[in-house]
Amino acid sequence: MNQFMIVLGAIMILFSAFFITAAATDLLTEPEPEMETLLAVIGFFSVTGMAGLYITVVNTVKHRRKKREQRHRKVLKVVAAMGGRVTPVQIAAETNLIIHDAKAILDQLCKTGMGRIRVTEDGNQVYEFKDFLNGFPKRRYDQQISNSEEVYDEQTDRTIRPDHH
Repeated sequence: MNQFMIVLGAIMILFSAFFITAAATDLLTEPEPEMETLLAVIGFFSVTGMAGLYITVVNTVKHRRKKREQRHRKVLKVVAAMGGRVTPVQIAAETNLIIHDAKAILDQLCKTGMGRIRVTEDGNQVYEFKDFLNGFPKRRYDQQISNSEEVYDEQTDRTIRPDHH
């Protein structure tokens, strides 16, 4: 749905720009232009162009946020599956992320206080997430994953948790 709205907003901007340009050209080139009509056209299509810009920006932000949330969720599932200690290479191997993006997501999660970075004796960075250490929360999280796999529905712009009874 967000992608459709982004395209719709872009079409509104282009459509409006065409009519604004045509009206402005008539204003400048016609010997006796109909000022009121042309100014009304310019005003109307300026508003529709701004509405298109608003629709495009808002839905682009929503789309990016959903993608970021999906990537964070993937990383947290891997962290849970690996018992709370991971490296960016492990995350990249288990997801479709590149190592740099995996590291960036792990760093963001640590900045929120969810985890911390440990440096091993050989200089490798290991990310620890206390909520997934020692198995107890991990089992609870694994159970939640197996019971309800979240799916993002673009048509309704909502995350859906199917019921498994």
